[in-house]
Amino acid sequence: MEWRECAPETLATERHRREAAGAVAARAAPEMELEVRIEIAGVPALKCVPKVCRSSVPHVFVHGGGWVFGSSIQSLGLIRRIAWQTARPVISLDYALAPENPYPRAIEEVSAAMTALVESDGVAGIIGGSAGAQIALHAVSRTIGSGLYGAVLFCGAFGHTTQTWSHRVFGQGPKQGHRKGQGPGQGQLSTHDMQHFLNAYAMPVGPPFPDPSNLPPLFLSVGDLDPLLEDTLQLHAAVQQGNGSNLEIVPNAGHGFMNNWHIIPRIDNAVTDALDWLERRCAASI
Repeated sequence: MEWRECAPETLATERHRREAAGAVAARAAPEMELEVRIEIAGVPALKCVPKVCRSSVPHVFVHGGGWVFGSSIQSLGLIRRIAWQTARPVISLDYALAPENPYPRAIEEVSAAMTALVESDGVAGIIGGSAGAQIALHAVSRTIGSGLYGAVLFCGAFGHTTQTWSHRVFGQGPKQGHRKGQGPGQGQLSTHDMQHFLNAYAMPVGPPFPDPSNLPPLFLSVGDLDPLLEDTLQLHAAVQQGNGSNLEIVPNAGHGFMNNWHIIPRIDNAVTDALDWLERRCAASI
């Protein structure tokens, strides 16, 4: 299905279905002290505050969903999981979705919200997954004086093409695939799906990554069976010289593996590794 050609009611129904599915992980996540809807620079957001906080300086979370889907509700379990481990508030930004709001609207909104947060309470780090990782990467590069200690980017959709070796090897999953298997042809993302997401987002062809000198240190985490594996490898090659970035390839893991933290212990460990890296950077910078 070409998402940019969908009727509004079709998109609304699918977005609601995905949010309902995310409720399973939310029930498995640690209980928060506070969850409140807020607005930052005109961008709606959800602030989750854990029961134990080591700092009031928050992390920012940018959800995935192919730029077309996703929300703080859909990702609530992972957001709570992040807040609990890092012992910090997490602010999840509900940027405007494509195809109604194509590139670069989401990046502009996240950058504006980041700038507002930096000018008020500050921001410790930014965490994004899939399409959210791409948005976070570009938004951070546009945020003047962000002072971020680091960025954790899971399964990033950084490129503007599906003509990569990892798509050829791992992208032959079911059309509109929603199965949760982790092997080739059974992942949660197929090349077919990804091309339609790219069409809806309308990202222009050009350099896929910002100038590395404008980026904080990155922790790049990706599954070894992800059709977008090459996206992350190319980004790592671009930034690895001298800025303290790190790459973790998670074995036997497909796209969006971090969303399965609550059902697969080794996936939970991979999430822990990424967040521990971020908190070590925060502690070392104080």
